[in-house]
Amino acid sequence: MKTIPFLFLAGIILITIQCSDNPQLVFPEDEQIARITGYISPKGVTATVYILDAIIIDSAVTDSATGYFQFVNVPYGSYLLKVVAQGYGIITEPLYVNASYVNMHTLRLKDYPSQIHSITPENNSIVKAGNVSFFTDTTAVIRITFKERMDTVSVKDAFSVTPAISWRIAKTEFSEPYHSMYIAMPIIDFFTYPEITITLEQSAKTVYGEHLDFDLALKYYPDTASLSEVITYTYIISTVPYNSQTDVNAATDIKIRFRTPMNRVSVEQAFSLSPTATPNFFWSIYTNYEELTVKFAIPLRNNTVYTVTLDTGMTTFDSTVIPGSLSFSFTTRSMQFIDYSPLDGEPSFPATDPFRYTLNFLVDPADFLNAFSIAPPVDSLSLSITLSPTSGYYDVTVYHSLLKLDTTYTVTIDSTLKAIGGAALGTIFTQTFTTESILSDTTSQIDSSLISSVVPSDTTHLINCSGEPRIYFRYSMDKQSVEQRISLTPATLFTVSWQDYLQSEDRIVNINPSQRLKANTLYTVVIDSGYQTKAETVGNRYTFSFKTEPITLMEYEPLNGQVNVPASNPIRLKFNTALDTSSLLTNIVIVPSLDSTGISYTGVMDDNAWYYISHKAFLPDTTYTVTLQESITDLFGVLLGRSYTISFTTGN
Repeated sequence: MKTIPFLFLAGIILITIQCSDNPQLVFPEDEQIARITGYISPKGVTATVYILDAIIIDSAVTDSATGYFQFVNVPYGSYLLKVVAQGYGIITEPLYVNASYVNMHTLRLKDYPSQIHSITPENNSIVKAGNVSFFTDTTAVIRITFKERMDTVSVKDAFSVTPAISWRIAKTEFSEPYHSMYIAMPIIDFFTYPEITITLEQSAKTVYGEHLDFDLALKYYPDTASLSEVITYTYIISTVPYNSQTDVNAATDIKIRFRTPMNRVSVEQAFSLSPTATPNFFWSIYTNYEELTVKFAIPLRNNTVYTVTLDTGMTTFDSTVIPGSLSFSFTTRSMQFIDYSPLDGEPSFPATDPFRYTLNFLVDPADFLNAFSIAPPVDSLSLSITLSPTSGYYDVTVYHSLLKLDTTYTVTIDSTLKAIGGAALGTIFTQTFTTESILSDTTSQIDSSLISSVVPSDTTHLINCSGEPRIYFRYSMDKQSVEQRISLTPATLFTVSWQDYLQSEDRIVNINPSQRLKANTLYTVVIDSGYQTKAETVGNRYTFSFKTEPITLMEYEPLNGQVNVPASNPIRLKFNTALDTSSLLTNIVIVPSLDSTGISYTGVMDDNAWYYISHKAFLPDTTYTVTLQESITDLFGVLLGRSYTISFTTGN
């Protein structure tokens, strides 16, 4: 009787029950199975790899030499692959088995706990000034992103830096499920040490109480050679010229804009320029920065690499010592003829027109005439040199006696021509042209017996609204006879002043308007007949015209595209002429809207007019757009005639 139940049980084992949400009776089939392979990186680490369903299905230990692992006879299905290794974060990867062979390729172990998603910069990084994150220009930032929201207090308690550098959690961000913390350290301290260790102990925990798998230890290797660059970031906003700038005008001023008020004597003593030049220092202080302008009595050398160094020993106004030294370099442009008249090959050059050359270097007048030759020869060569206020180039005008008509001339400027304080030109400049066959109407306006040239020479050479027309005479003049016969239209009050020229007195008369000229306007100067030289040679009526520049926005702050603009930074505008301030305030549009408290006019400096728009503080981390509308007018009612748009973004 006892054998019957046993036989009954043995019989029902042949039936398989599959349990699910909808239980049903199934018959056994041939089960599909697969082989799983892969590698663990880095090699040399022994890890345990698990295949999990609701429970551990199987496990394998990797080959310590190659990192290889393998599973066989794994039934088809969806699983979770889990890798555990001492000192590394746990890896979990989905595993889909739907073929007889599944290659998991290489799974890379992370040398930080599994609760951490990413770290920037990566562990064991060599950190240069250009590849470290900046929370501001004065702090270096390490960003740690956790997979879950962390208990901030426990993170602070578990965090340390070696060597002992001050640090703070400067910012936190939440993007479910991730929680990022930005650890900020003084950037100068950060780049002072060749090795920095950051430790986050296992006691750091999530808001759910889960501790890290193990202590996190990060190693960073700051490039201490970047310290000078870092100091520059910390204390200097900008330089003119900027570091590595090329094609710099040799007549440039050097400007250094400091973030904080400086001990000016310490800066001037620390300043040096190589190759050497004698500096003159000028300081300006603004709302959010202080600026040093370095001027030179003569232009720098052309085609030369200059290095500006601010050596050790500088201090701020509050006596903070700046560690290390700062330096930046720039290259001046090669000596060039930017423009010239007559053009090479010109077929009908006016016989009385002077020769004009636009240079990017300053020359001594006597040196230029020594290097200058013309064939066939021409008498009475003389020249003037003026600096263009808009381009920064030098305009050289060579005056001469009446050229022969219908004649081909060749001008040669020798390669030995030197810039003041610089090297020789190095190449020979030549131009060939042919004069007109009949004197033109334009030429007949010039009394070639007494007047050699005028500035501006024609209406295509625009003059600044504070400019002064000038007349060059060939001989010493009777001043009173000239002054009584000069007029300027449109009617403008003016005075005259005289200059000597080429060791002859009273040969240049300057017309000095009593107020700024109207922008974008054609003016005409007339000298009626009857003026005379001191030798009583009488001159004929002479007229010439010139045109003033249109109203132009010369400079502005903040710059277009500038970021991290301080909230209290005023808006500064520099125009080439004085404006109607009520017109400016009415026709400036700021988006988003900004309560402006008014416009202050600081007056004319360097022939330009500065305006400050004071306002309530900018919103943080906001892009502003400032539009100056074309209906802005100057004091004469002349329209700006075009619009300007400036965009910038504030800091946090």
